[in-house]
Amino acid sequence: MNLPKLGSLQNLSNKEYRCSEASKLKKEYSSPACLFKLEMVKPGLYSIMNMKNQKYFQNTIKTMASAVKSDKQLWRFIDQGNGNCAIQNVYNNEYMTKHASQLSSKIGGAELWRVADREDKSLYPVYEESFYGGLKNKKTSEYRNDHAKQMSSSFKIPNCLYKMIKLGNGNYLLQNQDNYEYLQSSIGSMAKIFNSDKQEWILAKTDNAYTIQNVKNKEYMTNKASQLSSKVKGDGEKWTFPSISTERTEAWMKKYSYLIGSLPLSKICMPGSHDTGTFIQTYGTTWGTVRNTKTQIFDMQMQLMQGIRYFDIRPAYYKEEFHTVHCSNMGGSLGYQGAIGMSLSEAFLQLDAFLKQHSDELVILSFSHFMNWDNRNKDPKLTPEQQTKFLNLVKETLGDHLFCDGYSSLPKKIFNNIIKKGNVIALFNDIDIKESDSDIGFWKKSAFHSKGGYSNTNNLSKMISNNDPEHPGQLQKLQSHNREKETTPFMFLLSWQLTLQGIQNVAGKSILDLAAEANKALNPTLSEWMSNGIINENVYPNIINTDACYNEKTHAVGLSVEICKLINKLIPA
Repeated sequence: MNLPKLGSLQNLSNKEYRCSEASKLKKEYSSPACLFKLEMVKPGLYSIMNMKNQKYFQNTIKTMASAVKSDKQLWRFIDQGNGNCAIQNVYNNEYMTKHASQLSSKIGGAELWRVADREDKSLYPVYEESFYGGLKNKKTSEYRNDHAKQMSSSFKIPNCLYKMIKLGNGNYLLQNQDNYEYLQSSIGSMAKIFNSDKQEWILAKTDNAYTIQNVKNKEYMTNKASQLSSKVKGDGEKWTFPSISTERTEAWMKKYSYLIGSLPLSKICMPGSHDTGTFIQTYGTTWGTVRNTKTQIFDMQMQLMQGIRYFDIRPAYYKEEFHTVHCSNMGGSLGYQGAIGMSLSEAFLQLDAFLKQHSDELVILSFSHFMNWDNRNKDPKLTPEQQTKFLNLVKETLGDHLFCDGYSSLPKKIFNNIIKKGNVIALFNDIDIKESDSDIGFWKKSAFHSKGGYSNTNNLSKMISNNDPEHPGQLQKLQSHNREKETTPFMFLLSWQLTLQGIQNVAGKSILDLAAEANKALNPTLSEWMSNGIINENVYPNIINTDACYNEKTHAVGLSVEICKLINKLIPA
């Protein structure tokens, strides 16, 4: 039978609903307590996850599981006619009954259920109408930050940057862009996930400012960080949203279409994002901390607005969904250590929203380092079924944007010709696709002909220039690929990032500390290389890949444009 992605489970005998409490049923439907995600894990076999507590029904029906680990958490939905079904556990072959904490070995009237589609589009994020800014109190001129009980005197990024995520119902989520947590009705704390109207807010304009009212308790945000008010008493309950400017970066390809439109990819330079999805830590191992796994400070949508056009995405299958991952195999009893990052379904929705507003921009998604996180220390490779599931996710969410063409060298393809057919080039490494799959928008990474690589050092001067042939710096890597001497057009990736070494992986500087050091040197160094002829019409990068992609610090968009002008002889050599 066909099942919805989100649904309720109502027993036909007593008309009650399964809910987030394993041993109880509810007489009335309410969301998210009675809302379940039904996901096919194997053909015909489903997991049943409650949307309030993010836990799964299992064969020991009195309790719920935190993850799907075996057949104990899998169920069959057996059609009984007239839209009704029996729900059978795969492990013990017993059926759910009208008694919440009991299963039955047979199907009777008490074992019949109605699955109702409860996909509420009003609760979906409308990313194209969402916006970023500070939450500045009109009375005190202070800003909300990433600490629920504190305010800041100045607008610091990302600590004081919020994303006002509009929902289909017109309300907003207020998500801090440092810890990626939500402000909520219990204002002295922040929520890690959005799971009720406690995290929803109504923004109402008044006197060139806004009031911010919580949907759950109807109270207003005040100038006191950990207090709400039942009334709007004055400027203490009024807010403005100062923003960071992205005017020069979010549509830079359209602005410079006169320069890049008639060029092949191999003659274009663009900013890139290293380990794109680890701005947030959804889950971390014992040794996988924020300090040693967080490579970015902005989400996918803001990275796009910062001008990033090449994304290094490393998918991991985690709790039946795909996220990004940043990890290393430490060997022995430690195994893989690292962190799970953002949901890729959310990343693709953000990309879709951006491209609907910026159809003249080209985005390259480089998928690599695929792994089955839940089985990482036994066999980390994706199963064929998981690979298919990932490809379906890409096709379902990005299908209208994918660049589809006959398989050939991507660096030779002309920018404007690509944009006419699609504005997302999806590259795949370590996954089973065929060359002919380029017809549906799936490209083997080999078609990109990429050169370069990271220098694997925490020393800035060695990352920039190191003559050691075993560990060459970025200058040496760049100069080793002179296009005058190479017969096949290629894409050179300048990996402008420092890497934690040895004890640093446990203590000391963070990846973002190293990124601040590297990014500060990027503009002066590349400007000097252009000035003295190191970067010229035959030696140049196509992608400037960095951590912490914040254009105010990296100036990567301006550098990319100047390099495009230089290699195409539009500025003096």
